[in-house]
Amino acid sequence: MALEERPGGAGLIEAAEGKAFEQVVVYRLDRLSRDTLKCLLAIERLKGLGIPVVSVDELTPSVVFVYWMLGSTIRLFLARQRDAILPARP
Repeated sequence: MALEERPGGAGLIEAAEGKAFEQVVVYRLDRLSRDTLKCLLAIERLKGLGIPVVSVDELTPSVVFVYWMLGSTIRLFLARQRDAILPARP
């Protein structure tokens, strides 16, 4: 489920847009979403609003790198999938 679809998620995004806080602190990143892509999209959405997401349990540089690599791999896969589908349309 996307962050905006969760009961408190829409309020979080609305407050972030209003600059009601400077950062989001979570115990673990999977508290934003259990789906890796949706978690990365939520982090990117908040980052785009100037709000960093900080994970108390996952602050090591290696974990940040792994999430960055996962996000890059997913974006590449989705771009290739999109490029394969678009030319097939009439």
